[in-house]
Amino acid sequence: MGADDYIVKPFDPNELSARIKAALRRRGQTDQRREQLIFSNVIMNMSEFRILVDDQALPLQELFYILCREKTRLF
Repeated sequence: MGADDYIVKPFDPNELSARIKAALRRRGQTDQRREQLIFSNVIMNMSEFRILVDDQALPLQELFYILCREKTRLF
């Protein structure tokens, strides 16, 4: 079914957190030539400072708004 890792019970929450972070890192693919990070439908072009979502450019002010909104939800 596509699984690449498993953890047996009982498990340490820190171990679970570390494995989730590692899986997310593996899922994000890096193209070193173009300095892009690709996550599903999101492409972050690091050299051009551009973000594409579903092949549509995401204005930086909208990204800033999203990040600020998410930060306020955490606190």
